[in-house]
Amino acid sequence: MQCFAWLAILAVAVVTMATLLRWFELTAQAVEQRRWGRVSILVVLPFSAWLYPGGVSAGRPLPVPHHEPVRGFGEGPAANAGKDKLARDADPAEKLRRKMRQQGMLDDDEAAGG
Repeated sequence: MQCFAWLAILAVAVVTMATLLRWFELTAQAVEQRRWGRVSILVVLPFSAWLYPGGVSAGRPLPVPHHEPVRGFGEGPAANAGKDKLARDADPAEKLRRKMRQQGMLDDDEAAGG
């Protein structure tokens, strides 16, 4: 029973802190807009802050755009099927040696000995 009491106290504390945050936000907003009726209600009943919409929203402000396929980045896979077959079938070590030679990391005599 004592564990439940501590959880209840924790829950009440969290709700109270959230209410205070909303109360300060809504009270400041009502004073800026000179809505004195709302200010008096918020001062007398602080938990009525949950009845008014907040000015700050959490989460994403705009909805996620709908998915559209990527367009304009070359040909599709069917048009590219016959090209570069030798490059795909080459030995991975040989491809690495060729790339290292192009970048100047490997001399021709070191590549032949590898």
